[in-house]
Amino acid sequence: MRNLLFTFGVFSMFAIQAGAAQPLVFHIEKFPDNTIISLSLLDDLSSEDKNHDVSVVITLAKTNQGGDLIFADGGRHLAKVRCSSPASVMVNGLGYPVGLMSGGHARIDWKEDLWRTVCTTPMS
Repeated sequence: MRNLLFTFGVFSMFAIQAGAAQPLVFHIEKFPDNTIISLSLLDDLSSEDKNHDVSVVITLAKTNQGGDLIFADGGRHLAKVRCSSPASVMVNGLGYPVGLMSGGHARIDWKEDLWRTVCTTPMS
């Protein structure tokens, strides 16, 4: 039942975003030259991998500080997310532990933000 509710919650999040004009941005990285890279969720897929709860498609965009689009990635990058312990994000066959960072000492990277976006979605 817990897995069914979780799956419903994740797919509901994507269904709501599907009606929006923009993909769901889950991570923004700002660089010293005022370049901004945004990572977005384009799509979700049912995960056939028993070790992961959901598979997602990620894309990226590069903008300047004024919001002008410099580059839009036409690629579709697959990532798999495991929400339960041991929480992880898998990209290109490599697994990365996530969901462990607490406090302000550890730098949050895009994999952590992806896990938080997919796995800590509030359910109503």
